[in-house]
Amino acid sequence: MVLIYSLIAIIIILIPEWIATSALSLISRKQNSQIDFTHWSRCPELLIKSMNIYSLRKIANELKITGYSSESKNGLQKLVFSDLRRKNQNRIAKQKRKTY
Repeated sequence: MVLIYSLIAIIIILIPEWIATSALSLISRKQNSQIDFTHWSRCPELLIKSMNIYSLRKIANELKITGYSSESKNGLQKLVFSDLRRKNQNRIAKQKRKTY
């Protein structure tokens, strides 16, 4: 009798759960592969917001930002944003001076 209940439990509960899990994993793989990464090139804030603290510290070091080692993740994001914004404004100003 216990064997019959075990088989019924496997058929009714476990098999549909395995099917649902595999279907969801297939759907999530398909959706992840369709992410448009061109948005990150147009909006660097998205890229910076998705980085972990190690990557942010590495970028802060490469940008020669001082005092980044004691900052939190949010603080590092703000520092990197402001530095990139400042450098971008300087680049635009230089381009404008060249065209005039």
